[in-house]
Amino acid sequence: MLPQTDLEGAKEVAERMCATIRATPYRVGTKSVTATVSIGVAASGGRAEEMFDAIRRADMVLYKAKNAGRDQVAWA
Repeated sequence: MLPQTDLEGAKEVAERMCATIRATPYRVGTKSVTATVSIGVAASGGRAEEMFDAIRRADMVLYKAKNAGRDQVAWA
């Protein structure tokens, strides 16, 4: 949740998160591995019903991102 953030701003935050995770090596035992993340972004007007709908739409586009090759941001 990013209160007071419009869809464009949320997409920018999500893109930065993807880039940071992609660029950060993680230690697993003696090995260094990298990870990626897919993120679904949707906007809400703030009312409870709209927020539940936004979460549903974000989940739908998250799977769209995963099916399109992962390591990306998708938005509704």
